[in-house]
Amino acid sequence: MSEANAWTLSAQLQAYPRQPEQEQQALHEAALWALHFTPQVTLRTDGILLDVEASLTLFEGRDRLLA
Repeated sequence: MSEANAWTLSAQLQAYPRQPEQEQQALHEAALWALHFTPQVTLRTDGILLDVEASLTLFEGRDRLLA
């Protein structure tokens, strides 16, 4: 979402400059945390991919897994 669009959604928006190194560190930490739940974790520059098929079976579907 562009900053201009975000301003239209919230007049109280607080915008901060990006900090790529901190963003990558946060993604890395989230990927390590995700390893508690699945061994299939892929760290990408734009996010994390997880294989959750076994969890879908365990929780009997997506809705229950998300809950």
